[in-house]
Formats: sequence, structure tokens, C-alpha cells
Amino acid sequence: LAPPPAAAPAAGPAPAPGAAVSAAAWLAATHAVEADRAIAHQHAKLSRFLKLGGFGDETKPYVRSRIAELASGRCLCEYVWDGGGSGWSDSLPTDADLLVHLFATYLDLVAPPSGGGAAAKPPAAAAGSSLFGSAFGAPPGGSLFGGSSLLGAAPRPAAGSSLFGAAPAPAAAPA
Repeated sequence: LAPPPAAAPAAGPAPAPGAAVSAAAWLAATHAVEADRAIAHQHAKLSRFLKLGGFGDETKPYVRSRIAELASGRCLCEYVWDGGGSGWSDSLPTDADLLVHLFATYLDLVAPPSGGGAAAKPPAAAAGSSLFGSAFGAPPGGSLFGGSSLLGAAPRPAAGSSLFGAAPAPAAAPA
């Protein structure tokens, strides 16, 4: 077992309210606590879902509200493949653009990075559930949206079994 990570070094006393601080000092003080770093990391991951290629930052409020509209109904009943919701115009992404972007961004977040040849290994599945049910393995840190599965919690397969119920083939001995 690996030893627990060392605690973050103390950032020193906080500056007086209204005092000028450098960007480095602000970052050190703000991200000295593990919970703050985790929140900043989660924000960076989630903000990827709002930025569609080919569209400017001015579309983020529409994208955020459209995701909420699509998620509020059953089975994407508000979906318009060649348009969008209230306030949609040709300068905004269509629902088709939005759904493809959301799916691709999700895959980018949970899929292992490409490259590295045979030495690159996918991360081990974390305990818990995934977006499509726990039988498929979980993205790092559990479900993308927290909690259990989006499509229902399926019981986790027994250790040593595969998705299809057969025991996995033994690993080949290194040559």
C-alpha cells in the first residue's frame, strides 16, 4: 500500500482584507486546501461541457439552459434535431450539435488517453456505478453525475467475472 499523501504546506497568513496580493500568492492561499483543489478540478471538468467548438463563449448561458430543458423531460421530449429551445437562433448550436458534443466530451473525460503504446493501461474501474450501469465499470471517481447509475443500478458482477458472465482469460506471462 502506498503511504497517504502528505498534507498541503501551509500557505502562510492570509493578507489583510483589501490588500494587494500577487496571483501566485492568491493561488497558493486559495488552493492550499484539498477540498478547494477538488472543487476547482471538478469545475474545470464540467466547464468543458459548456464550450462547443465553432461557437463563442456567448453561447454558454444558452447551452446551460438548454441542457437543463432537455434533462427536465422524459426521453429528450424537447429535442429538436435541426433547432433548439426558446431563444434559439442560427448563431446557437442545434440540439443535435449539443448532444453529440455532450457525448464526446463525456467520452473524453472517462476514456484513457490515447498513445503510449503497450505501456499505457486504462485506469482501474472505481467502486460504484457508471453512467450506464455498474456492470460497465465506473469512470474515475464513480458516476459522472454522482450517486448511482443513470439507467438504474445493476448489481456489480462477482470478482473475476466479465461483462458477459464468463471468467476472463488469464493474462499471458511476460516474455
